[in-house]
Amino acid sequence: MNDVSNHRYLRFETGFTLIELLIVIAIILILIAIALPNFLEAQIRAKVTKSDAEMRSLAQAIEEYRTDWPRYPPQSTYERTQFSPIGPAFGNNCFSLMQLTTPVSYIKRVPLDIFAPQNEPTIYNDSTNSDMPVHPADQAHGITYLYWSQESLRFNRQIDTADAMKRSGINYVLLGLAPDRDLDTINLSPETTPGLRIGAVPWIYSPTNGTQSSGDLLRWKP
Repeated sequence: MNDVSNHRYLRFETGFTLIELLIVIAIILILIAIALPNFLEAQIRAKVTKSDAEMRSLAQAIEEYRTDWPRYPPQSTYERTQFSPIGPAFGNNCFSLMQLTTPVSYIKRVPLDIFAPQNEPTIYNDSTNSDMPVHPADQAHGITYLYWSQESLRFNRQIDTADAMKRSGINYVLLGLAPDRDLDTINLSPETTPGLRIGAVPWIYSPTNGTQSSGDLLRWKP
């Protein structure tokens, strides 16, 4: 009996005490607190990379469209397209890029903006401190990257803004929301444009300012 009792006593002595368990848990929580922000930062960087790659593919498709047709794709907010035959619809954007998928498949599908607040009726416009309504077609399809062209602006008689684009050598612009998930560049005017604010630091997303800094992702050439 004594041998059995001693054996049980030894087994009890080799276990963890409550204090030791608490110390281990505290160490694990500290490691999680250190690792989690780095993991989240890596996720954001990966999403930015994906967004940039998708806009690059779209820009290449837009240039290929321009090679086959005498102009860049019409922007469906201002002009009729094959996907919006009843005429322009203010705020609508997905019909513009769908022209790149058919009848000639310059791109297989229109990607959704990974940072856009999908299934929501508005997008916050930081440059006007207001909510911009999302067109029902964009809500149904999913919010794509924003697109507008110098030609469509001229069609809509926004001559001053189109001329500002021309002076900056910009034929079209693709815009993606950055990690702050709001618009910073879309409020256009000739006075604040040259280059559609493309050279202005507050409007361009840069991870060097912190991965969740303000600004938009912009592309105006392949």
